[in-house]
Amino acid sequence: MWDLAHDPKLEKGVIYMASLNTQEPACWIMLGMLAAQRLDKNLTIAAFEGAIRLGSPQSSILQAQIDLLRAHITEAGSHNPVFLILPIVLFASIAIIALLILKARFKRNRALQS
Repeated sequence: MWDLAHDPKLEKGVIYMASLNTQEPACWIMLGMLAAQRLDKNLTIAAFEGAIRLGSPQSSILQAQIDLLRAHITEAGSHNPVFLILPIVLFASIAIIALLILKARFKRNRALQS
């Protein structure tokens, strides 16, 4: 029995079909499903939005999936350590720059007094 989900040519086939039928919402949905299988949330959103723009009868379902994916991306971003550390790094950078400016002014004042 043929298993489309595990066919080694699935990705190439979906991309080929989508490129031939750019005005067919079903091709955009297939591209979105493939992107979802590959865990590419941004490509999934873009493909589903393309299907909605083309008038897919599944627009409400696709929009619900888009909303869930965007919420997941936002939630994942809020737990990203970079965003937690960024304010500390910015503050430290500003403090270092301020200290360097003060040091330069101090040296300049000492040089002028000599």
